[in-house]
Amino acid sequence: MYGSYQQHSTQNTKNAGDISKGDYIIIKDRPCQVTEVSTYRAYRRRYPICHFVGTDIFNGRKLEEILPSYYPCDVPQLSFDDYKLDDVTSDDRVILLAKDGTTRNDLGLPTDATLRKKILDGYDNPRGLTVTVASANGEANIIAVKEDGGR
Repeated sequence: MYGSYQQHSTQNTKNAGDISKGDYIIIKDRPCQVTEVSTYRAYRRRYPICHFVGTDIFNGRKLEEILPSYYPCDVPQLSFDDYKLDDVTSDDRVILLAKDGTTRNDLGLPTDATLRKKILDGYDNPRGLTVTVASANGEANIIAVKEDGGR
C-alpha cells in the first residue's frame, strides 16, 4: 500500500488532502510537524497526490511521505507542558518541578547541543529556567528552554 500508514486506536486521523503546513502528523512512525506540503496530479491518477516534508519533534530529523489525498494520516496526541528546572544530576538526568509541586525525573538532557548548553549554563548561573516538554506516543523530550527572573 502507500507509505507507512498503520491505524493506531489512540490517535485521530485526518485525510492527507486536509493537512497543511504547521500541522502535526505521523511520518514513518514518528510524530512530525509538517514543514512543506505539495499537491500534484500524477499521470493517469484519479486523485491528487500529497507530498509531505516534516520535522521529527523529538530529534529534528527531516522525514518525507507521499500519499493520495484521500488517504487517512495519523495525527499524534501531543501535549506541551512547562516545568521549572530543579536539578541536573551527574548522569545527565534532569529533575523538573511542575506547577502543582510534583517532580518529574524521567528525562535526560536533550541531545540538541544548543538546548543542552542553555540548560547547563542556566543551571550553573543563579537564574531560573523553564523548560517545555513535548509528549507524544509514549515518548517525551525537552524541546525549548527560557529564562525566568530568578530561583
